[in-house]
This record gives sequence, C-alpha cells and structure tokens, in this order.
Amino acid sequence: MVDYALKIKELRRYLSLTQEQLSADTGISRSRISQIEIGKFKPTLDSLTNIARIYNIDVNYFFNDEFLLSIGTGKARKEISECLLCKEKERLIKSLESQIANQNKTIEAQERLLKVKDPGYKQTASG
Repeated sequence: MVDYALKIKELRRYLSLTQEQLSADTGISRSRISQIEIGKFKPTLDSLTNIARIYNIDVNYFFNDEFLLSIGTGKARKEISECLLCKEKERLIKSLESQIANQNKTIEAQERLLKVKDPGYKQTASG
C-alpha cells in the first residue's frame, strides 16, 4: 500500500520546500499538509494531481511505491531507491558473513571430532 504521507514529505524535502512553501504553491493549508505528512489525513485525488502538475512530476509517483522522483521530466522512474538498495546490500552482506562464520565454526567442530575419532586424520589441501 502506498504511503501518501511519505510521498508528500519526500517530494517536499526533495524540492527543499517548507510546509509553508508547499502550502503557498498548492493552496493546501499548512496544517493540512502537516496532517497528511503524519498520516492523519490522506490527500484527495485532486490535490495529488494538482501537486503533480505544479511540480512537473508524473502523478503515478503518488500511487506506486517503486516510482521515484524525476523532477523536470514530467515522468517518474520505476526503480529502487539507491539508498534503500545500499541498505539492503549491507543487510545481505552481514547475513552472508554470519552464515560463513557459522559454517566455518561447524567445519572446525567437525574437524575436531574427526581428530578425536581418528588420531591419524590429516586435513588435505582440498578440504
């Protein structure tokens, strides 16, 4: 489900606008913008289309979580936010590092068991 509060706030911050400036440009009261940004109210379809027209963005930006701003082109780009992509990459790397560490511990434990069971056991270069 699309988070309109996040979309409005993201747009406003992307354009370096205050709530007062967004209010002046769109005719939506500053208090209503604040209430939209905290999720207390949802913007109307007319408000969203008006904002899209004023700031020259594709109105689909407001209806799809995967659309990012492409200000000045009148279109929205469908891709993953670079910031979110970096966070996901870091999470995956940490997860893989943890899995590798656990596998190494398992291998070491298995080798210790083999040495106890078979004192003649020698580790080969391949394994």
